[in-house]
Amino acid sequence: MQQIHIIRHGQSVANQQRIIAGQHESPLSDLGVEQAHAAAASARHFEFDTIVSSPMSRARQTAEIIATHNGIALDEIIFMPELKERHLGELEGKSYDSTPFGSGNVEDAEGAKDIEPIDHLYKRAEAALEGIYELPGRHILVVCHNGVGRMLRTIASGGKPLEIYDQPRMENAVIYPLSDI
Repeated sequence: MQQIHIIRHGQSVANQQRIIAGQHESPLSDLGVEQAHAAAASARHFEFDTIVSSPMSRARQTAEIIATHNGIALDEIIFMPELKERHLGELEGKSYDSTPFGSGNVEDAEGAKDIEPIDHLYKRAEAALEGIYELPGRHILVVCHNGVGRMLRTIASGGKPLEIYDQPRMENAVIYPLSDI
């Protein structure tokens, strides 16, 4: 039986500056690098044999730090485009304080111009989860983002797309068991 855990990347520069990143690239901040190293230390307790990650730089950096500290070769990390953060349309690049939607991860933001439809995010996360379930690893760590991570948790709990907003915010660089939701 597989044990799957998910982790949101460490703090990004956009997080630090309170900027909505969505699918915009934003590397880890200095604090984010520290958080990734701390997560790598706690990851040793889980003995992960497989790491799956979003290809976005902030998730990639986090995955690489965790892999390096845990004896997993960097070329063994599996990058899944389906794990990219949700495209937040017109909100991307804006300050949390300049929109009525804060970080963009709220139900009211569903009407934002050019936002990735919630049903699309659901199907994308569902495809990622199906691919993860097919992996041979027994202890899998999925490195992703707040939005897609919350959707993975929604799907794993049998929820419908808009139930993503019932999921708590994923904190940076905290490891969550996918099954304990």
